[in-house]
Amino acid sequence: MKQPAAESTSPKNTLDQQALSQWLNRNLAPDGEVRILSSKVPATGYSALTVLLDVEIEQGGSTTRGELVLRLEIPGKHVFLDTDIARQGQMMSALSRFGIPVPQVLAVESDTSILGGKFLLMDRVEGVSLPQSPNYHQAGLLTELDAGGRSRLWIDAVSTIARINMLNWRDGFEFLNRPQYGEPGLDQYLGWIVAWRDEAMENQPNPIIDKAIARLLERQPHNRHVNVLWGDSNPGNYLFSSSGSVVAVLDFEAAALGPAEIDLAWWFFMDEMLSFGQQRQSGLPEKREQIALFEAIIGRPVADLEYFELLAAVRIALVIARTANVLIKAGKLPASNKTALYNPAAQLLAMRLGIEGGEAGEDYAAFGAVMNDR
Repeated sequence: MKQPAAESTSPKNTLDQQALSQWLNRNLAPDGEVRILSSKVPATGYSALTVLLDVEIEQGGSTTRGELVLRLEIPGKHVFLDTDIARQGQMMSALSRFGIPVPQVLAVESDTSILGGKFLLMDRVEGVSLPQSPNYHQAGLLTELDAGGRSRLWIDAVSTIARINMLNWRDGFEFLNRPQYGEPGLDQYLGWIVAWRDEAMENQPNPIIDKAIARLLERQPHNRHVNVLWGDSNPGNYLFSSSGSVVAVLDFEAAALGPAEIDLAWWFFMDEMLSFGQQRQSGLPEKREQIALFEAIIGRPVADLEYFELLAAVRIALVIARTANVLIKAGKLPASNKTALYNPAAQLLAMRLGIEGGEAGEDYAAFGAVMNDR
């Protein structure tokens, strides 16, 4: 049977459709045929290409339709240090065993010769995400729910983070251990941060980030907890039902081991950053209420949250610095661009340190224009 041409809504979809079709046949219907009906590349993510696939699977005399998501690693464009798309697939499969709502992983491919990078294939989950532009306090599901619905949504989101954190890392999450950075826990996490800083900044000095990391190392609290970390527990990485319940958590590129406070602080910091200058919707639980809920689920008090919020600020500054330097290497920004040094995240970090953060200026505007042109 002749395969119809795949429809793409993005001219930047550079996937080898023939190679993908052959791979889908081998993995989903070895005795039948998989036809790609359409493919769409949404403008999300940077270090990996996300492709939404609608397929028709013919096998054993029956035909079914599938709505799938393919995540393709783009070599050299990773943002977080030491990431691996296969590890993300492992993380989702491991979480699903404990009832954490994640997409079902159908296959993981480590042969980079097929599509140009490692990739994973998973079922598409129907749900609603909270938008960043316009901000979720101004548009989208949070504005459509009443105050009670917003409260339930927020509580479910925080509870889901805690449910991940409370899992025993030795019960199927050993693959998150990266001993090259130190002993499991905060030591290992900070070791990873130091190594990531060197890569993100191309071993060049960054006065703001360097001062912040020095403070993190000098003031490291005595926290010996080793928890399973989602790594990117921010409001934009959930899918919700129309009533506001969590139907899926996404994006495990930064999954790691460390104190649960790392994920909770990231949640608070990212909400603060994404919502800066916005009028917040009513009905959302206060920070102290969220902390109390989190503590009840993980079974211990949250400690040194201010320290871990500084760590979160360092992480987002590193994300921008690394991305800017990757764009310079790719020729998308001139070598003179100073976004890695001067950007809104660096300014927020500088505020927490009580030092001058500089102006984001035209270089950051150029960075934003390139990021939006995807």
